[in-house]
Amino acid sequence: MNPNHSSAKKLRLMAVRASLAVAILLLGLKWLGVILTGSTALLATLIDSGLDLLASAMAMLGVITAARPADHDHGYGHGKAESISALLQGGLIIGSAGMLTVEAVEHLFTPTPVQEPFVGIGIAAVAIVVSLALVILQKYVIRHTHSPAVTADSLHYSGDIALNFAVIAAIGLGHLTGQDFWDPLFAMGIAGILVVAAVRVLRHAFAILMDSELSDKERSRIREIAASDPCVQSVRSLRTRSDGHKPFIELTVSLKGSLTLNEAHDIADAIELRLEQIMPGAEIHIHQEPEKDQESVV
Repeated sequence: MNPNHSSAKKLRLMAVRASLAVAILLLGLKWLGVILTGSTALLATLIDSGLDLLASAMAMLGVITAARPADHDHGYGHGKAESISALLQGGLIIGSAGMLTVEAVEHLFTPTPVQEPFVGIGIAAVAIVVSLALVILQKYVIRHTHSPAVTADSLHYSGDIALNFAVIAAIGLGHLTGQDFWDPLFAMGIAGILVVAAVRVLRHAFAILMDSELSDKERSRIREIAASDPCVQSVRSLRTRSDGHKPFIELTVSLKGSLTLNEAHDIADAIELRLEQIMPGAEIHIHQEPEKDQESVV
């Protein structure tokens, strides 16, 4: 295992372990808050935290599985395990949004006053601080690893920050106005936020599982680097994808027909080295072909 891969694995594991610890802490706090206040909005975040705990466990399993090296049955490695984990997390988010909507509609027609409003606001404030600290850590890990599982988890907790602000607004407005409909109304808004987050998670996971091409900017950069060698006549058949851990790049370069086999191999090695500098850890396959007539080049 190369040093970069080992370091990325440690960062991913650190992020999912921190996520698991935060989910357990918030679940306990919000469970206590719901008992003391009876707030539907706080119940919404309790449901979300329960699913966050399950999602964090899935993320940890995905990260551990994805870190396993390639074997006889998985020649390209296990990197997509994280995307499968992210896909399941997206489904959990949608499920929690559905449960929350049903609960909120019921309380909208039969409003229940919130008890101990300042306790609920205090718990939501603590949840905001803890979630924000976790998101900062996750963003750092994502910048260095591009982990789909950590990205999905980060979306959860970024949404949680908004959810807890909504809880504070709902309880505060209910307390100030004496109207009980604010609590379930905000809970329904929280459900909408969860659905938006779920769509983002699912789109990202599907893109990796369906072997979507890298961005146009990245593909243009790959072509530019490959074509920069004076012996390269053209760059063709570029195909790219990512497993969430590393990019895979395949391309064909047309070289001057007068080059020897060793010279052609050295040119391909030099191109691969330059590509690895902008995409560390990438798996690159370069096919060399002799120069063809202009009419035959596709």
